Amino acid sequence: MNIIIINRWEDKFADYEKMIDHSENTVIYLTNNSGEKYLKNITSDHIHYLLSDLNDVDALVEILTMIKRKLGQIDRIIALSEYDIKTAGILRSQFNIRGMNEKVSRNFTNKFEMKHALQNTDLLFPKNTKDVKDIRSKLLEFPLVIKPCEGAASENVCIVKDQSSFEDIYSRLEDPSLYEFEEYVAGPIYHVDGLKNKNVMQFMCISRYINTCYEYEVSRKPLGSVLINDRDLYKRVEKMVLAALNALGMSIGVFHLEFILKNNDLVFLEVGARQGGGEIVPLIKKVFSIDLVECLLRCQMLECVDDVKEKRNFSSGGFLLFPEPLKEPVKVKKVVNFSYLETLNYAIVPKVGQILDGNGGYYFNAGRFMFSGDKASVKREMQVVLENYEVEYE
Repeated sequence: MNIIIINRWEDKFADYEKMIDHSENTVIYLTNNSGEKYLKNITSDHIHYLLSDLNDVDALVEILTMIKRKLGQIDRIIALSEYDIKTAGILRSQFNIRGMNEKVSRNFTNKFEMKHALQNTDLLFPKNTKDVKDIRSKLLEFPLVIKPCEGAASENVCIVKDQSSFEDIYSRLEDPSLYEFEEYVAGPIYHVDGLKNKNVMQFMCISRYINTCYEYEVSRKPLGSVLINDRDLYKRVEKMVLAALNALGMSIGVFHLEFILKNNDLVFLEVGARQGGGEIVPLIKKVFSIDLVECLLRCQMLECVDDVKEKRNFSSGGFLLFPEPLKEPVKVKKVVNFSYLETLNYAIVPKVGQILDGNGGYYFNAGRFMFSGDKASVKREMQVVLENYEVEYE
């Protein structure tokens, strides 16, 4: 086959060379400068096009037109990042390539269109609008959430408490048409990660967040989650997730869905057609022996995933992420060590003398911790790290 891979990751988070036979297929990489770094470590034959912006659809169309003219056809497009899913859908539709098309990919990447696609279902989700007149006429009550229709990790999200705060933030939006205004729903937030295989849930697990992505981004609070073992909740959530994915048009694929538990009701928040961020992928691999990145790639290759089976190695697990400080850049002076903890699988922390510049996100931050073991021990030792982890800075 002739396979196009859109890659913006510099590390081996997705080891394409291992998962796709480069000798049996013609593999074409489309990367930005960051994604190009991954290619420096592979030895297999491949074709490479470097773009300054992977979101430049016109440039991508021009390259695919040239590739199709040379090779005759394009069989698959692989795009594993949240930021490339919609682009890949546009390209598949335009060049008649099998896989998730433009309409479905927009349902999973545009939060306003996502909720519009759920309107004829029984699912609960926050009321939302793109029309500022609805806010000024009080069709939505405060507090409410202003969020980009597209994006991830709570970037550029604001929670506003009153009309004056809303008007102040709204006046500073560069392009208000790119935002939606959403009802604020209070309650603990959960994430669901898994693999949908046609009309069945091939694999699924539920985790409860410790703090929120918004607090990590805005208030610089630690972010984490811990796996939940609750059979009754699992049945209810599985039904909700399948209904949501079916309504959005996913036949087969990996998903990362978030919901709020409000007065014991499941309130759908949003969903991505890809693996979760943070330490979700390595945690699921450790606890369940399932690699969701590999599963996503196989789904985009349109391969059968009937053989993906859960093998539970531990009863529980979780992770913690510590953000960089609000005032940056800073130089690391001292880092607390937790090597004595029994359930701690790894701790990736900054080195003494390292500079943190505030652009680390979930990966190059002030500390990443992953735990696995029995439920009580995991919960206890995660709390030890939450209460005692500290980085001293210059």
